[in-house]
Parts: sequence; C-alpha cells; structure tokens
Amino acid sequence: GYSKDSDELEGTKVNVNSFEWRTPIRELFDGFRVPPVGLGKTSLTLFVDTGAAWSKGESAKYYSSVGFELSPDLLIGYDTFFIDLNIGVAHGLDRDIGQTEAYLRLVSSF
Repeated sequence: GYSKDSDELEGTKVNVNSFEWRTPIRELFDGFRVPPVGLGKTSLTLFVDTGAAWSKGESAKYYSSVGFELSPDLLIGYDTFFIDLNIGVAHGLDRDIGQTEAYLRLVSSF
C-alpha cells in the first residue's frame, strides 16, 4: 500500500512485521485437455503489515497496510510444472503517503 519511491520508507535500519490469515478455498486438479493447463490448490490470504525504515540518529515511524491475496496454483503439462500465481490488493493506512495498489506475482520452483 506504499510507493517504493517514498522518502519516508528509506533508511539504513528496518523493522517489518506481518500477520497473515490463510485459508484454502478449493482444490481443482482437473486441467483442460488441450492445451494441458489447469488450476490446483487455491487459497485466500488476509494480511496486515507494519514496518519502519530509519537511519542512525532518527526515530522510527511505523507505517501499516492491510490487504488480501488470492493464490491459485497454475498447472502446466498435466501437473508436471507448477506456477504460483498471486493476485492481491494492499491499502496503506497512512493518510499522507498510503495508497491502494493491486499486484500480480508469478513464482516457480525448478
């Protein structure tokens, strides 16, 4: 919920805390036949993050955000290749620099 270009979020020291609640939504292992693509386990995550960045001699000011994330597994090649897809929205709670941001993240292990 915050831009990476915010001067308030820069420093040589950092403290970040996160609370997450995850719940499975559905397990769908049936893929489409052509092309061999399907959806696996799908879950929902609700989160609250709070953190601060500061330099020596400065006091730490903490910023918080809330959001949710939908995470289905993409299955490619009849369950032989998994890609974690994360689609989420985060909202920064600070009135001055907080904003609402949507994001998409693809992660794969080889």
